[in-house]
Amino acid sequence: MNNYRDRGQDWKDNMLGERNTSMGDVKTELYRRYYDVSHTITLAGASNPNNQDDQVYNVENINDALQRNAPYINIANDGTDYLYVLVSHGGGQTFSPENIIYPGDIKTYINVYELRLRSPTLGLSYRVSEYDIRRTCCPEETTTIVKSTVQDMTLPAANSDFLTSAVVPTNPPALMLIEVAISVTGILSATIINGGNTQTVFFNSGTALVANSLYIFGLILHSGDTMNIRYSVTGGVIQVLRIDQTGEVV
Repeated sequence: MNNYRDRGQDWKDNMLGERNTSMGDVKTELYRRYYDVSHTITLAGASNPNNQDDQVYNVENINDALQRNAPYINIANDGTDYLYVLVSHGGGQTFSPENIIYPGDIKTYINVYELRLRSPTLGLSYRVSEYDIRRTCCPEETTTIVKSTVQDMTLPAANSDFLTSAVVPTNPPALMLIEVAISVTGILSATIINGGNTQTVFFNSGTALVANSLYIFGLILHSGDTMNIRYSVTGGVIQVLRIDQTGEVV
């Protein structure tokens, strides 16, 4: 009788995903009781198929692997592009509308039979796990990355890019802080290029900066964005320009 209760409790714990099993045990058991995999996207899917049978999707056969649904599944986007997810709760015949998981983000789904995942980026990394993989405050999330530094540089021609290398975000979306002081009055702008399309946006509401004064502006860059800086006049000096990435925008 006791053995029967023990086996019954083991079965219940396994079904609920609550058995006290270490990560090492999970590897030994080949995910027989808990689903925890790290994979990459095998086909790039730039379009939006939203079709469960489209070959562009990676398939995570959770029920096939475990012989049960996963009560809770966490999906982490470990790449730098969007991850799109279809979720089936029963039989793998009917799927949810496509959901998006942003770079660095984690989403949790309940009662999961099967997953299908795609991304515009080939090789994008993701993790699917029954473990709680929510990320706590990590040093890299608050680290400042220096993107560009200019000191005492003569202004080029008016309204022309003056950074020798365009700014590209690291692990986008990301916030750029732009600190600038210029010796002559003029209008500061940024050119943002994405997919071959260029847009010019103006800082300070398009109002001219006061000469020899320090300003700080913020600008968010997403995946595929590149940015450069322009000034509306020439004949002066860029006293200081500092562009720093302060972290992810989630």
